Amino acid sequence: FKLRWRIAGNLEPCACAGLVVYKVFFGEAFMTDLDFLLSVTGRIYESDHWYSYDSMFETARRVETIMRSIGMTEVKTLRFPSDGVTDHGGWIMPPGWNPQSAELELILPGGEKEVICSYLQTPCSLMLYSRSNDVTAELALPDDPCLEGKLVLVTDHEVSMPENMGYFSRGAAGVLCSGLQDEFVGKIGQEHLQDACKWYNYAIPFWPVEGAPFGFSLSPRQGERLRTLMKNSGRVLMHARIEAEVKPGEIPLITGLLPGETCEEILMTGHLFEQGANDNASGVAEALAVARSLAGRKHKRGLRLMFTHEVKSLQAYLAAVPDQPPFVTGLNADMVAVSQNRHAFIGPSSAPYPNYASAVLAHFLVRHGCTFSMSDTGGMDTMHNDPFLKAAMVYMEFLDDPDYHKSTDSMERLDPSFFLRTYEISREFVAFLLDAGKKEALQAAQFILDHESLQPHPANELPSFARDVLLRRIDSVLDLVPPEEKAELSAALEPFRIKAAQLYAVPDPVQKLPEIPADIASELAATVPVKNFRGLFSFEKYWFRKEEFPDIASEINGWHAGAWIELAFMWSDGSRNALEIWQLLAKYGRIVEPELFYNMMKFMLHEGFLVLR
Repeated sequence: FKLRWRIAGNLEPCACAGLVVYKVFFGEAFMTDLDFLLSVTGRIYESDHWYSYDSMFETARRVETIMRSIGMTEVKTLRFPSDGVTDHGGWIMPPGWNPQSAELELILPGGEKEVICSYLQTPCSLMLYSRSNDVTAELALPDDPCLEGKLVLVTDHEVSMPENMGYFSRGAAGVLCSGLQDEFVGKIGQEHLQDACKWYNYAIPFWPVEGAPFGFSLSPRQGERLRTLMKNSGRVLMHARIEAEVKPGEIPLITGLLPGETCEEILMTGHLFEQGANDNASGVAEALAVARSLAGRKHKRGLRLMFTHEVKSLQAYLAAVPDQPPFVTGLNADMVAVSQNRHAFIGPSSAPYPNYASAVLAHFLVRHGCTFSMSDTGGMDTMHNDPFLKAAMVYMEFLDDPDYHKSTDSMERLDPSFFLRTYEISREFVAFLLDAGKKEALQAAQFILDHESLQPHPANELPSFARDVLLRRIDSVLDLVPPEEKAELSAALEPFRIKAAQLYAVPDPVQKLPEIPADIASELAATVPVKNFRGLFSFEKYWFRKEEFPDIASEINGWHAGAWIELAFMWSDGSRNALEIWQLLAKYGRIVEPELFYNMMKFMLHEGFLVLR
């Protein structure tokens, strides 16, 4: 019955009875792990590579079907308002964007037109959030003194949002870019990149703006051809036609659960709705494969999956659902099907909420022949590592992919053997913690000591601070056992604490800190801030409003915030004043100018991201 139910959950309308029979007897229930990984990645990529809002919800339906087919419960797609104005923690919720078609044509001397790129042929060639247009315009280079009504051609680098905004402010009708800037371009074995185009998901404003900005992404070969034509003929005309709807909508978060014997849950996250097979259909497929491998058996904790519009729908979820499930720990898998150097970036391993998760993941990475680097914070789907939410979340990301954010990030470029390797890492990490008790907690404590020397300690971090963080990291394994077992486990951890203290048994050097004015010190000492949102912070809301905040303008950028700002937020729990937070940052090696810290606190309080206790 269970097998029939799992198969039936995977059925989709088929044109003939023979295909139905094939799906029943040879469908996902009978696939090897690798076949399942590749099949699911392909199904997600098929709809997601259009990266429109219509395709997002098609992907959501596909993922729900797969979740049910492997026996998950509570399967649903949550929806959150997304209008280009609403923000959660400073992250702007993007509006709906649905391109129907887009073509860029070269107008030849005789008046004939040659299609240079087409959204329907290469979706990646249209920059995300390009607006509808029908423009015939002359090509111009960025240093042209007059860009009014022209198309700017950039060939020597990848354009950024601020750069494009500068062109539009000078009257440019649109931007064309063929620059590819990474270490792989021009290398032997990567010749295909000459015909690849960059995926620009963060180069055209997604908030309401005047005019109808747009952009096309070209391959290096196409860009060089256009530049040569400009040099030889002096004047090159192009025709750009775009049909794309931008309007308020909703962003989804897909979730499902494999129930456990207790209310505790392990969380696996991954982001959907990007154009690549590796980034990040592979991460979602890996989480689904882990759930499939663990289904049908009893486990101490449940396994919940959450698949998001990267960062943003999870930020919306945290704001909309204040009562979170009792997450103990979790893993965010990102770009796990390709890596030339098998080097993972893992985190967060942050000082405000030190825990065992990063060391446990590091153990399984090394066990499977991978190396790793650790980091404090990042714009990833690991927001539950927020001390206010207290889930030991960690991310695993492999960045050494020649096709990252390019049109060539396709199924054909995946590395099946590496994909299977990272799946084993994820599965072993989750399985270890899904039923973890005292035995596994002691193993985790040993992993922490084993990998402490590999932690990224800032140059100016005080040894006493590093020791305290390490001790808290060891004590975090107490969260893996029920209350009645904590005293026994705590006693068993004493030898680990002694070894941890010995690692940093040296006196603190005298720290050279910036002199703090008496009036600022006094005001900071009287200010006890409390973080007023959950998750990570971003300056997106203020990115192009720097002139309004000159005292902190140096820290304002897109996507997320500097590490010291995230750390300050995490320490703002009402148990310490702002001066103590500034001192904690210094002890951790993040020495911030007092005036900048003071102005940042004022900004955060004024904007409502902090409140006073």
